[in-house]
Parts: sequence; C-alpha cells; structure tokens
Amino acid sequence: PDGAVTFGLWERGQGEFIRRVDPEDCRTFLGARVVRIPPGTFGAVMVDGLVERILPPGEQTSITLFERIAAFFTRRDDRTAFYLVDQRPIPVPFAVQTRPGADGRVVHTQVVVSFGLQRGDKQGLASFVANVLGGRASFAARDLYDLLRPEVTTSAGQVLERLASKGAFTYEA
Repeated sequence: PDGAVTFGLWERGQGEFIRRVDPEDCRTFLGARVVRIPPGTFGAVMVDGLVERILPPGEQTSITLFERIAAFFTRRDDRTAFYLVDQRPIPVPFAVQTRPGADGRVVHTQVVVSFGLQRGDKQGLASFVANVLGGRASFAARDLYDLLRPEVTTSAGQVLERLASKGAFTYEA
C-alpha cells in the first residue's frame, strides 16, 4: 500500500502524487549519473525550501544536477531534497449534505475537487512541501481528502443552500 522509489523506479502507493526520494533509494541514480523521471511526472530539486530546479520526464544526466544534490544523496544534507511529483490532476470526491430547507428536505450530492501541483509553479510547490507535506515522505489523494473535507463540505453545502434559496435548482432536480 505504501509507495517507494526502488532501483530508480517510483512504485506509487494508492493515490500517491508526491514522494520525497530517500537518499538510500537513489544510490543507483548516482552510480549511473542518471535520474529517471517517470512519464507524467516531474522531478523537483529543493534547496533551503526553495525549488531550485525542475526536471522533465525521462532520463536526466546533468552533471550540474548531481553537483547540487550530491550532498543530499551522499551525506544526507537536510538543506537539499529531491521530489517526484505527478503532473496529472488528482480528483478528490466529497459527499455533501445540506441542512434541511424550509420544507425539511436536504440535498445529498457528491462534489469532486481537482488538485494538482503544476510543473512551472516553483513557489506553489515549495509552499505545498513546507506547509502541507512537511516531514512526510509522501502525500496521496486520501491525505487531501482528510485535510480538505471540513472546508469543502461546509463551503459546498453553503453554496447549494444559497442556490436553492434563489431558485437556481430545486430539491426535486
């Protein structure tokens, strides 16, 4: 159920969309001087909490990359980190129920929130890592559900109730 990077390949856990790569899992990268970024994924090199470099899918052989992250891979320098990030939108479904209306009826519906970490948004990625991922090794759709559920269900319920009060939809529909 848990994901990992083994022999340079990202074996994703269920719903996993970002993974910090452990130096021990990357020894094969250094030996071949190649980082393999899976299709649909990008690599992010972070130094001191800032995204320094974005790596596209494919085999990356840049010497500069290895000079910059060598301390992370060989000496466990905590100033530098390497992440694999899924580029696809992550759908997160929520069940929503409104409060009873004047006639006692409630609306039960499903709201799907789409989440993504965009390849070119270095500041957004750094903020997500610092404020959400923190010291965790990975984050998955279920983690997003747990994090966002109170806010999404409250907001969606309020919107549905407001639309119903304005006649924008009927409870029968």
